[in-house]
Amino acid sequence: MVSIEKFPVTSPTACLLKWGWSTILLYSGQSNSCHRTTLSQLTSDSIHTFHNTPEKIEQRRIMRDGGWPARGNGCECCADIEESGGMSDRTTNLALLVSDPQQQKLVPLELLQDPDALEVTPTMLEVYFTNRCNMSCIYCGPDYSTRWVAENARFGSLDHHTRGINAERVNALNADYPKKLENFWRWLDDNYKNLRMFNVLGGEPFYQKETEQTIRFWADHPNPDLHLKIFSNLKVGHKKFVQLVNSLKALHDSNSCASVGICASLDGWGSEQMYIRTGLNLANWQKNFEYLIYAHPWADVSINSTINALSVRTMPALLRKMRDWKVERAELTDHLHNVPQISWVFNMLLGPDFMHAGIFEKGFLQTISNRPSNYCLGIANGNAPTEPTCAASRSRSIARLTIRR
Repeated sequence: MVSIEKFPVTSPTACLLKWGWSTILLYSGQSNSCHRTTLSQLTSDSIHTFHNTPEKIEQRRIMRDGGWPARGNGCECCADIEESGGMSDRTTNLALLVSDPQQQKLVPLELLQDPDALEVTPTMLEVYFTNRCNMSCIYCGPDYSTRWVAENARFGSLDHHTRGINAERVNALNADYPKKLENFWRWLDDNYKNLRMFNVLGGEPFYQKETEQTIRFWADHPNPDLHLKIFSNLKVGHKKFVQLVNSLKALHDSNSCASVGICASLDGWGSEQMYIRTGLNLANWQKNFEYLIYAHPWADVSINSTINALSVRTMPALLRKMRDWKVERAELTDHLHNVPQISWVFNMLLGPDFMHAGIFEKGFLQTISNRPSNYCLGIANGNAPTEPTCAASRSRSIARLTIRR
């Protein structure tokens, strides 16, 4: 690996994610290069250009030349944070690039040869193959869940779902998907050696045949520099889960990947989760999760939580549970070396507004009598919606959903 002291693009607005990262929603044919930015639209014939769409190339040109893409593209999130003196996603990633040799591997090779390059090969790729899912989380929607598509077809779309996938679009998307998938595998076959991170999301990956195809792909195309991670709701029969985890273990044991991990989604602890994450069986989730962390010390395991208005009171209980799991895993694996720690990844739900954790009256979050709630409090206070009717809107929406379900 070439050692670098800074990102090759030296302008004051240069961004590692803009050059190195891509998210692709294969089923709907969309892509962006940061979770905060707008999506480029792709066809089945142009899927292979997902990292170098006209929009992405133009945004890189603007940033290479020291500017910010126009407001409304999403980059203003980092611009506003930096304007106020904070550390944005952009500046955080650039700082890590200097201090962490692993991060230096995330710079596209084309930039090492030409710092002005605008068309590059991604090093970080996350793929949403389809929206096929066996749950319908209350804050989610049809773009990421077929159960939401079915529910909206029966009861009518919710106001904030009107632009998402609906029953009328499904036939056309289903007809186009095989060609998109074929062209994606062809692109991956040509470019897999350049990747350093590959995430699989959904829908629910363990409910989709493409996940098993992904595991077989990496078994047949070893990349010792790749970090593979699958994001799952863990709603899968235990026997099937054991089979899938052992398939991932084979990738680890054969050194086909640098690391293999599962990020399990859960927003809090207690029976409330089975309402928030409709379709969840918490006992089954716990059985699968504890099998993963205790029987597979090689696995890079994390929990992903979405901070929202319904989960914020139960998140401290989840953190206490995580503390217990960490202690028990450490005791069981004390004789082993380099066992990954269980980590917690969280994000603040930004929409719809009535699901935002910051909608409550002043003092509500302070009533959560546990120090880990400070995570929620600090984030919510910094991102709270300004619309005063959000709480009332939430109550009406919950009542409507309860009748539907």
